[in-house]
Amino acid sequence: MMSRLCLMLIFQGSLQLQCDRNEVNGIIGGVLVVICQYQTSRYLFSKKYWCLGESRSTCEILMDTDGYVRAELNNRFKIQDAKRRGLFIQMADLQISDTGVYWVGIDEIYSDIMYRINIRVTEVAVSEPRVWSLSPPEMSCWGKPLTVRCTSERGTQIKYGWFRTTGSQPVSMAGSSDLQLHCGILTEDGRYFCTAGNSLGNQNSQDVTVQLLRPAEADCIYILGIRGDNLYDCSERLRTTTAAPFQPTDTTDGDKSSLTTYGLNVTRTDGGLPLWYLVLRWLLFAALLMVLCLVPRLFRVLNCPPRTKTSISVPPRSRKHSNIY
Repeated sequence: MMSRLCLMLIFQGSLQLQCDRNEVNGIIGGVLVVICQYQTSRYLFSKKYWCLGESRSTCEILMDTDGYVRAELNNRFKIQDAKRRGLFIQMADLQISDTGVYWVGIDEIYSDIMYRINIRVTEVAVSEPRVWSLSPPEMSCWGKPLTVRCTSERGTQIKYGWFRTTGSQPVSMAGSSDLQLHCGILTEDGRYFCTAGNSLGNQNSQDVTVQLLRPAEADCIYILGIRGDNLYDCSERLRTTTAAPFQPTDTTDGDKSSLTTYGLNVTRTDGGLPLWYLVLRWLLFAALLMVLCLVPRLFRVLNCPPRTKTSISVPPRSRKHSNIY
């Protein structure tokens, strides 16, 4: 008799309060919303609440439509009575501890109207992480530092790490999603990979290779290799040298001047001298030869005495006297 009465109460309650689902799955960090409809003709102004617990009689009220919300859930859980549009329950920033049995309740004098909902919060498996350089990889030819980032498109509560492949066991390089490469840590060729994982498992990225062409503390030359990226080499840097920045010196009056040359590439010959210097030297030599050839002629022209006009005396013509007889 009692069991039959309970079934009747449950059936009657289900007619007075209905929700869109009684099994809800969520993921860590996600949001879920439960929408319920109730008899507005009877319970329009009744208090509604969200309750956690296996039993409807002993469950703990987490929030209600009168404004009460348990302190630690204030920023994550919300309940809104939209009257004839329905009752909305929202749970945000889901955590594993949110898994459990919940009840939507309507305050009633003799017996509350309640609807049971099972909520299960799980993690999402991590997808294979993708790696890329935040800066143009070609900067490595000039000894500039590079940052290689690793991210997974899917997964919850992901933890990242970078490792360097060695002969026996990988060596940890970073405990974050970013790998910093610079001349100070590069002493030889290396192979690196990123690991992304959570409680469901780990995934490794493709290998990232570093080919060290010239080791140095601050001005090394190396090539970064990532599968799928455009291949490049540092042949231009290897053929040229970078002019050293000008070091300012004190002048006589104590003033200092500074001049810095950035990225000036000077092409040098086999003898070690700049090409422009050799060209300029030959031009000056040719000019000197021309001057040496022209100057003597100029002096000869200047030292010659001026020519004077000579007068030529012409004997006067003698008149012929004709004898007139």
